[in-house]
Amino acid sequence: LEPIHRACREGVLHKVNEILKQKNPNLLITDAKRYNALHWACVNGVIEIVQLLIDLQKYTQPASDSAEPVTPNDMTPLMLASFREKSQSVDVLLKHNADPNEMDSTENTALHMAAMRGNQQIAQLLLKAKALVDARNKEGKTP
Repeated sequence: LEPIHRACREGVLHKVNEILKQKNPNLLITDAKRYNALHWACVNGVIEIVQLLIDLQKYTQPASDSAEPVTPNDMTPLMLASFREKSQSVDVLLKHNADPNEMDSTENTALHMAAMRGNQQIAQLLLKAKALVDARNKEGKTP
């Protein structure tokens, strides 16, 4: 892992800040899992790190854009945050125009992820952001 990935995965804000100041890392570089710094921040759910990365204006483009790579199964940071039940991260990502209807390789959306976990709070955030309740995955299931 790159130092920035490790710091985001561990959720240590002061390490993230230190790396950003000293090394000026490429935040879009991915690791072996094809996770970038924002993916790891969303897995961990430390909102200050998620917000910091977004504030750096590196992740405001849609997931289908090459600037925001997706994981091997095409999960975006929003999907990861939804699946990991990180409601603050979901909220911040949505406020910065993350697409709630982006689909992964099995055609699940972030709302599918929230439904799988039974997380009503995240589901409400996604619905408020116009997530499609009738989006069908490859198995024909809706959220």
